[in-house]
Amino acid sequence: MRDATLEVVTKIHSHGNADTLEICDILGYKSVTKMGTFQEGDIVIYVRPDSVFPVVPWAEPYRRNCEKRVKTSRLRGEWSEGVLIPLSALPDDLGAVIKSMAIGDDVGPLLNIFHYEPPIPQEMDAKGYLPFSIPKTDEEQYQNLEGKLPFGQLCDLDLKVDGMSTSFYYEIESKSFGVLGRELEMREEAVNNYTIMVDKYDIKNKLTEYCEKMKFHFVFVVKHMV
Repeated sequence: MRDATLEVVTKIHSHGNADTLEICDILGYKSVTKMGTFQEGDIVIYVRPDSVFPVVPWAEPYRRNCEKRVKTSRLRGEWSEGVLIPLSALPDDLGAVIKSMAIGDDVGPLLNIFHYEPPIPQEMDAKGYLPFSIPKTDEEQYQNLEGKLPFGQLCDLDLKVDGMSTSFYYEIESKSFGVLGRELEMREEAVNNYTIMVDKYDIKNKLTEYCEKMKFHFVFVVKHMV
């Protein structure tokens, strides 16, 4: 997950409900900004939603509205996805380094901008974060792929309206079975929308039997529920 990258403002639109605001196109996203801050073709830092700014002087103006994390918000009726930062807002040393980088480069580590990790919600009977380096179930947002797919190539676009995903794993050495949400492992004895799938589909017994029979070291199964 790249939280902050060097990008180009491709288009600027007027804001229909505010004379002092305008809408900048960046990749496939739209970000509402103060009028006159950016011009088409400007090279900027694009900070994606669910990113966290560092507690440093240059970032303070941006932290005022997103102290905990950057969120997608609605400003005077228009959706704003992420934050745009002009290179002139950075200290000279950081700005000089970033100016030498290429469009699309990840600048998050350099600026100490990182992805928001929510606390483990105890009310969901969460056991902890995903074990065994299991990846978070996720799909790339199509906005991030602008200019990266061959022109004319057919592709599928899915619209996520609402829902959740549950994953299950079995690790043969430790004989361990687990129930996972998108980012957390659940306590197997808990009763919630994740764990009820285990009994409903007899997943633990079937997955254990399959792994032991096939001598697979590790099996990871994803079941999406909407």
